[in-house]
Amino acid sequence: MTCEELQGDLVAYHFGEVPPAGRDAVEEHLVSCAACVKRFVALKREIELGESGPRPSATARARLKAAALAEVAKPLRPWRWWERPLAFGLASAAVMVALVFVRGL
Repeated sequence: MTCEELQGDLVAYHFGEVPPAGRDAVEEHLVSCAACVKRFVALKREIELGESGPRPSATARARLKAAALAEVAKPLRPWRWWERPLAFGLASAAVMVALVFVRGL
């Protein structure tokens, strides 16, 4: 496999979409060619960091930030009068059952 042939397969190799025979050829070439390894590492960095891609507009960032804040800042529903004593009672019963079980061992 030549360097030119490899260039078309680097993205597919990164995402694991190269068939097994092609993957072996790509790996053999990468082992023997430092320039292609450098290109592959640069391609991985570009794909994973996305620094060279288009940036969202300020309006889109503001809407996304507002939506995230609205989702995170949702007020918690207050306890109903009967939920807190029930929760404490169930927790106490669970502790008692655990103690009886441990004592039985």
